[in-house]
Parts: sequence; structure tokens; C-alpha cells
Amino acid sequence: MRTTHLRTLAVCLTVLVFAASAFAAGPQPSITGGGTAPAGGFDINAARLGFCGGGVAISRGLGAYGDGPFISGQSFVCNVSGTPAGIAAAISRNGFSSCQLIAEVYADDGFGHPTGSAIVTGTKAFSGLPSYPSFIKAIVPVSGGSLSAGVSYVVVWNTVQGTGGACFVDGSAADVCADGHASQALYGGPWTDDVDPTDGSFTDLFFATLSNP
Repeated sequence: MRTTHLRTLAVCLTVLVFAASAFAAGPQPSITGGGTAPAGGFDINAARLGFCGGGVAISRGLGAYGDGPFISGQSFVCNVSGTPAGIAAAISRNGFSSCQLIAEVYADDGFGHPTGSAIVTGTKAFSGLPSYPSFIKAIVPVSGGSLSAGVSYVVVWNTVQGTGGACFVDGSAADVCADGHASQALYGGPWTDDVDPTDGSFTDLFFATLSNP
């Protein structure tokens, strides 16, 4: 009887360890740590309606996962009126080696959070994602309406629900972009600002909202 109990206990412990390992390896809402700066920033031979991150090292990642658990955004002030053709971001592995990344632009509610319906939207699949803080420079083609110079908007990153994988959208744990900041909506809750736990400053996600040349 004692042997049976010990075997049962061993099996239970094995299952718990496996479950804990699987959970730890799953998608996470955020990550912090040093990395390198995206080469060339986000000036990708196209007019930039708004951007953040040229020459600044990666030190923060926010999760994009499943159209609900983790949705991340970055506010910005549009510097040139135009119609976005693509949204660039630095992305890393977040529990999955691939993701179907959704990129959208919304109006700013006045607090750096998205409101209303998406002005532009697009989806693109990426595979072979490197582990944070390594990253790839991803461009998601988008279509929809136009943006106006001098107006604040929010870029939002998400992934396709169910089979879309997950990724980190990378940026800086410091407030390096004067005209905007990062935010998140977790598990269906409200949007909240992402802040550096060490000093309470805003963080930023690197991106570029691109128009046709």
C-alpha cells in the first residue's frame, strides 16, 4: 500500500511539474530586459505618419495574444496627414514561435488609449520568431481610412483568436517618445498605462505607421 501511495504521489508531482513548466512557457503579458537597438530605426523607405524608437535599445516587451488576454497599444501624434499602408513593429517570441499579428489604428480617448472603431486594420503571419530580447522587424499591411496631422491616435497590436499564436511587441522600459506612451488591456479589462515599476515612468513600444512613398 505504501509503495502504491508513493507511486501515486510521484505521478501527481510529475504532472504538477509538467503543468507548471507548460504554464511558464506559455504567453506572458509583458517582459523586461536589455537588448539592442533596431538597425536604422523604422525609416523603411516610406513616409512615416508617426513613429517611435529610432536608435533606442529594446528593454521592454508587451504581449499580443488571442484577441482578449493581452492587447497592447502605443499612442502617437500623427506628423503628416495620409492613409496608412503598413504598420511596422519589433516583435519577439511569446510562448509561440509564430503569430498572426493584427495591427490597427484607433482614435485616442484623450488618455493615450484607443476608442471607437479601428480606422485602419491588417493581419499578417510571422514565423520563426526569436526569443526576447532578440526580435524581427515586422511590417503588417493595413487598409482603411486616413490620419490627420497633429491628431493623437493609438496603434493597437493583437493576434488572431484561437490559432493566431502570440508575440511580444518590443520597445523601451523608459519614456523615450515624447508624443505618446504604451498601454495594455488584459483579460478583457480596461486599458491601463504601462509604467516602469522602478520609477513609474511611461514605457514606449517601437513602431512606424507607414504610408506609400
